Amino acid sequence: MEGYTDLIRRQHQTLQTNYLRVCQNLISLDGVVPDEGHRSFLKSIADGTMKLSVSHEPVLIVTDFDVDQKYGPSWQPHRKRLRDRFEARFEEWESSNNKKFGTY
Repeated sequence: MEGYTDLIRRQHQTLQTNYLRVCQNLISLDGVVPDEGHRSFLKSIADGTMKLSVSHEPVLIVTDFDVDQKYGPSWQPHRKRLRDRFEARFEEWESSNNKKFGTY
């Protein structure tokens, strides 16, 4: 987790610039964002009305692993660190192809 947080810190300006560009591109592509609420939100970021900021703390981590990886000894320390760090936000679920997924 610390490595990922460090990466976000090092790339902060690049991430912010690219997120802004994505908002601007979505607004310029007529019809891509048909919902007016979302369009208004993106437009306020794209035109600078709303200041865009990038958090250094990860808020969503999605992983894909099979049952052996989930219950195997090599994954358990990582799983425990994520569970300890994100507590109530730690959630796991199984997809239709029996692979385990998680949101942290």
